[in-house]
Amino acid sequence: MNSQFGKEFSNIVRNKKLLVPIIAVLLVPLLYSGMFLWAFWDPYDKLDQIPVAVVNLDEGTELEGKQIQVGNELIDNLKNDDNFKWTFVDNEKAMKGLKNQDYYMAVRIPKDFSKNAATVTENSPKKLTMEYIPNEGFNFLSGQIGGTAAEKIKEKIANTISRTYVETIYDQIGELTDGISKASDGSSQLDKGVGDAKDGSTKLSNGLKELSSKSVELKEGVGKLDNGSKQELNGLTQYTSGVSQVNDGLKQLESNAGPLGSGINQLAQGSNQVNAGLSQLNGKMPALQDGSAQLLEGSKSISLGLKEWNKGATSAAAGAQQVAAGIEQLQKEMAPLLASLPAEQQAVYKAKIEALVSGSKSVSTGISQLSAGAEKLSAGGESLSGGAQKLNDSHKELATGVSKLAKGQSEVSNGLTQLNDKAPLLVDGINQLAAGANQLNDNSPKLLGGMNQISNGISTLNGNTPQLVSGVDQLKDGSIQLEDGLTKIKDGTSELSSKLGDAKSKTSDVSTNDEQLDMYSDPVTLEKDSVNAVPNYGTGFTPYFLSMGLYVGGLLLSVVFPLREAASKPRNPFSWYAGKTSILIGVGIIQSFVASLALITLLGLDVKSLPYYLLISLVASFAFLALIQMLVTVFGDAGRFLAIIALILQLTTSAGTFPLELVPDFLQHFNAFLPMTYTVSAFKAVISTGDFSFMWQNVGILAGFIVLFSAITLMYFVVSFKKQHGSQMNENQTINA
Repeated sequence: MNSQFGKEFSNIVRNKKLLVPIIAVLLVPLLYSGMFLWAFWDPYDKLDQIPVAVVNLDEGTELEGKQIQVGNELIDNLKNDDNFKWTFVDNEKAMKGLKNQDYYMAVRIPKDFSKNAATVTENSPKKLTMEYIPNEGFNFLSGQIGGTAAEKIKEKIANTISRTYVETIYDQIGELTDGISKASDGSSQLDKGVGDAKDGSTKLSNGLKELSSKSVELKEGVGKLDNGSKQELNGLTQYTSGVSQVNDGLKQLESNAGPLGSGINQLAQGSNQVNAGLSQLNGKMPALQDGSAQLLEGSKSISLGLKEWNKGATSAAAGAQQVAAGIEQLQKEMAPLLASLPAEQQAVYKAKIEALVSGSKSVSTGISQLSAGAEKLSAGGESLSGGAQKLNDSHKELATGVSKLAKGQSEVSNGLTQLNDKAPLLVDGINQLAAGANQLNDNSPKLLGGMNQISNGISTLNGNTPQLVSGVDQLKDGSIQLEDGLTKIKDGTSELSSKLGDAKSKTSDVSTNDEQLDMYSDPVTLEKDSVNAVPNYGTGFTPYFLSMGLYVGGLLLSVVFPLREAASKPRNPFSWYAGKTSILIGVGIIQSFVASLALITLLGLDVKSLPYYLLISLVASFAFLALIQMLVTVFGDAGRFLAIIALILQLTTSAGTFPLELVPDFLQHFNAFLPMTYTVSAFKAVISTGDFSFMWQNVGILAGFIVLFSAITLMYFVVSFKKQHGSQMNENQTINA
């Protein structure tokens, strides 16, 4: 075996046409995998070299009194962003640059960008549209990378819009807080005012209840006064008629004074009777005069009381009208507050306020009627007082007249005995009596007229008393309704004040700052916590590209190094196989070590275990060489074509780039039957995951592939050796025999 390997190695060293290609092939895995990985070791590290055109057509707009320029804000952000080589140009230059391949892509912000952003607080907001225009024909991957960048730009815009929206909402909440604070203060004042009104209505109700009870007594007293005044009027009428008759008789006596002498005795008797009657009348005059004085004082008291009551009724009517007007104004002012309450509370408070308005109007109407009746009563009281005054004056004059009449009659009685001697004196006395009677007769109509006025005034007062009582009762009922309504309003305003106070305390601390706005606009921070983190593209693609480089190196070796023809006649098929395989093993060791170590030293590849990494490189190289040796040895040039087909299948199904699940279902079936699947998995374990048990599992499968492919190759050499050298061996055996 060793001599056959020596012959193969000596043949390579002596043949420069064979040596140089083999040496070149030794570097193929390094060049293939190294150049690919070097080129794509970390492509995103140089994204700032990719030119991208940015066109800002945004015209801006106004939101809640503030000017917003979302497009300009985005431009300012991009100027501080180094992900791409941003170029800020107009639309014409951007489109021209895309056609001339000056830019890989363009980002265009339309003119209604801010205007649509301002609709974020409306019921039907409009979405913002930002145009992303890649030049995919220039470079497809740049367009894909640009799509990722466009998503980041979209995220920044969304954060800006969210920040603007939250800031606007907080401004509105601030205004709402101020409104709630004012409403809370106003509701407290309203609650206090309603409480005062309730206290006043309670006092009014109590006063009206007392007035209602007194009005009944007033009605009864006025009725009695009316009946007494009518009786007094009838008596005065009869008295006036008697005075008139006396006056007529005295006039006849005066005219017949001449012939009195003849009937003096009869006159003396009559005068004694008259004297007795006048004495009785004079004795009753003080009582009549006292009654007249009492009637005068009572009528004056009634008149003054009715005047004061009229003033109170007028004030009460004005106050009731003010209360009604104030409650209607309160209803209007509370309408905005009620509108902010839930529908059920609105209905309850609205019904209460409407009942209060209705009650206050009823109260106002009743008090107005009471005021009108009070005016009539006051006028009647004044008439009653005037009539009583006249009656009192007439009674005084009557008392004076009666006193004079009694004195005269006494003189007549005393002087009748002297009448015959003193006839002239009698005539004078008769004349004086006639004069006094005439004066009494003249004053009687005045007394009768005054008493008639008193009677009419009292009758009017008696007629208006039922209206007064009814008005007082209505006023009392209205005051009770008013008190009930104010009680309900007091309860409602107390609850309203309490709730608004709670809302005020809860909203008083609502505020925001830049940190909060940043939180609301960008609440989620994506924190990458990788399992078996891969630092860059190169590290992630090393298992794939290194496996591919080792396979290509083995494939090219099959082109420059004959895998069938022996350098010299082999002694047996095992030495033939061993000579070829030994060269392949030597080349595989050199290829794998050169490529693997170069990635560590030149590109800075970091591995979990260097020994295991070199072991996997060796095993992978041996597996690929065993496969290629089998195909080319067994099938010749067709075997190289099959090796290329195997390479293509392995590149597409080994899951070195995209996950296997993304590969078409048909190709996924080849994954388990090709060695690159396991070399990629083993390299991932030793480079990234550190899962050495998984590594050994894949090493075992690769060892199985090596044994299988090597056995097939050995069988080929056994069969070929028998075909080519079997007859010669038989001849030699015959000669020796």
